[in-house]
Amino acid sequence: MEQKLDSELSLALSLPEEERMRNAVLRSGYDPGSRIWTLLLLYHGSLDEIEAALPVSIVPLLGSYAVIRIPAEKIPALLVFPQVLYLELSHPLYEEAITGIAESCMDTVLPVLPGSGTLIGPDDSDEPDRTVSPGPGTLIGPDDSDEPDWAVSPGPGTLISPDDSDEPDRTVSPGPGGSLATGSSLATGSSLATGEDGGTLTGRGTAIAILDSGVDYRHPDFCTADGATRILTYWDQTLDYDGMNRYGVGRIFSREELDRLLTAAAGSGAPGGGTPGELPVSVPSDGTVAPDMATDGGAADGGAPGEQTVSVPSDGTAAPDTAADDGSAGSGSAGGQTVSVPATEAPLPEPSADFSGHGTHIAGICAGNGRASGGRNRGAAPESSLLVVKLKNDADSVFTDYANLMMAVDYVVRFASDAALPLSINISYGSNDGPHDGSGLMERYLNNCIFYGKNVVVTATGNEGISRRHSHVQVSEDTRNAVPFSVAPGENSLYLQLFKHYGDTFTYRLSPPDGSGEILIPGRAGIYRFSLGNNLIRLIISDPTPYQSLQELFLVLLPAASGLSLSSGVWQFHIQAESVVSGSVNLWLPSREATNAATGFLSPSVDGTLTIPSTAANVISVSGYDSTTDTFASFSGRGFLRGPVSDKPDLTAPAVNILSTAPGGGYSIKSGTSMAAPFVSGAASLLMEYGIVQGRDLFLYGEKIKALLQKGARPLPAFSEYPNPSVGWGALCLKDSLPESTALRQ
Repeated sequence: MEQKLDSELSLALSLPEEERMRNAVLRSGYDPGSRIWTLLLLYHGSLDEIEAALPVSIVPLLGSYAVIRIPAEKIPALLVFPQVLYLELSHPLYEEAITGIAESCMDTVLPVLPGSGTLIGPDDSDEPDRTVSPGPGTLIGPDDSDEPDWAVSPGPGTLISPDDSDEPDRTVSPGPGGSLATGSSLATGSSLATGEDGGTLTGRGTAIAILDSGVDYRHPDFCTADGATRILTYWDQTLDYDGMNRYGVGRIFSREELDRLLTAAAGSGAPGGGTPGELPVSVPSDGTVAPDMATDGGAADGGAPGEQTVSVPSDGTAAPDTAADDGSAGSGSAGGQTVSVPATEAPLPEPSADFSGHGTHIAGICAGNGRASGGRNRGAAPESSLLVVKLKNDADSVFTDYANLMMAVDYVVRFASDAALPLSINISYGSNDGPHDGSGLMERYLNNCIFYGKNVVVTATGNEGISRRHSHVQVSEDTRNAVPFSVAPGENSLYLQLFKHYGDTFTYRLSPPDGSGEILIPGRAGIYRFSLGNNLIRLIISDPTPYQSLQELFLVLLPAASGLSLSSGVWQFHIQAESVVSGSVNLWLPSREATNAATGFLSPSVDGTLTIPSTAANVISVSGYDSTTDTFASFSGRGFLRGPVSDKPDLTAPAVNILSTAPGGGYSIKSGTSMAAPFVSGAASLLMEYGIVQGRDLFLYGEKIKALLQKGARPLPAFSEYPNPSVGWGALCLKDSLPESTALRQ
């Protein structure tokens, strides 16, 4: 087998296209129309020779990583080049939502604003997320009784009940004259932290990157008081490529363009200033760049004494401010809605809608300023700027993939570095595909990102804790170790992924639910094809590579023909040991978002349920807890008891019943570790404001932020030992995470 290819890619290339297209992992990154693969590339040296010799498109990323688009038939020729070290499939990623600030010690270190309220969200039930629209009304939150909580709207609006019925959830209308008050997750009015000198922390002068399903840029919580956008750049990967960015995907909107769209939508005068396509920022004399937060519309108007005005084009390259261009925004882009603008300007496309609401919700937790609720429902860093990337998604599902996310990280890191903005990156997507030990190209890439600019990466640990998608087996010699798993009716594709130590020698057996046959799988490396009744078995066993010390078995189950389903019921998978040194075996099924809820292992393991990329060493990995009861959220992904990522997660944050911004200008309730990560992303923004922007510690970023958050984390009642695989070092507590000294460190 070719050692420059990862196992899944090797298997995918060996299969007929019809079989490959029936499995979400094996087809990830492949376009059957053009037969072009989008792959992850680890390389060294120059790529010029490859680009001159082959019909490829290569996007170099930070470090020695790249995204390469290449015709399927040219992959063998690519592997001949010595510059190519490793090629990996662009695995699918899924949203980490199932569906408080006070509990994170932010209100105790900050002044609480009059009329402040609470951000809350859905439990881990399967009921639809509830939407809250701005307007008169009062939300009465959960008490200690067993009765359903109700929201009463004394005016326009209806009743909302978080019950378990199948009825559609009802809308409640909070707003002026009412309040959002509950006993749970996020007291958003207390989102302003104070330093030792009494100054408030709001995230001002920092940026938070939302790499997700998009953000409703029109939502009042992401605009200033005069209606100008707080979003410095918005890259919509789902729009047709406009030929204007180095990544070859989508369209990038500048802050100026977003302001023009807001102006056109409001039918009023332009809220912002500056040159079209450029971002006005102020550069203090110490070289630190902070976005111009003036309420005159965001245009740099000369700045404060000792500052100079520069412009940052939408591609992230900083350049001195020059004369304004003619204001043309181009001819628009298919896939985005065209909005009318003044007659002197060309029609401007609009970022596509955030259909799932996932990214908008996360942005509100990070940085919503509460304007839609009269200032009541604020996020953690309400004056931070936002960098938004709407990740390109597969046409028939809700996932994106590694390549799109890695390009998004590359873009926001370069943008913030060029603008000298401290950056907190939020990633609330995850995958079950991989060894979960930090050895994949995605994890290695994120580990390197903290060495560019001043940034920190925050990831959710996923919601696989009780999903039954992970099993750990301690194999004994001369015994047949059973690992049964159930397949729900209607499942049309499934994979089982196994990782073991290379020193152990095993063989494997698999039989379908009806017991009609059994296949024997040898333990040596190779690609194998079997049939079991109406099921096809395609698998690869790979030896260790320079980048992975474990041996992998990747097994795909497919129905015998397209349009059929797999045999449902309990499949029997057995591991037979011939020789044992370690005996430790970890197996994974696809994440809960990718399969039916009834599919899973019969003897699951809750430890080792972190999703990738929260397994990367240098990111801050955040699990979830229920802040109303101060208990760990059972759905939350957990780390290993031992092994290469035994120190994960790093900490935990509120993840149950989180109300935050929703597309359309209101609020919705969601649960999941997707909602926990942005609390920490916002807290990281406040710490960077405290250290970098306010000049107390110019090196307060990266691993240093992780160390401070770990040190300040508070214990939860159910745990006596820290760190542990569930909550890491404890629950987020910003008050105790602020550095003790305010002395300037340089």
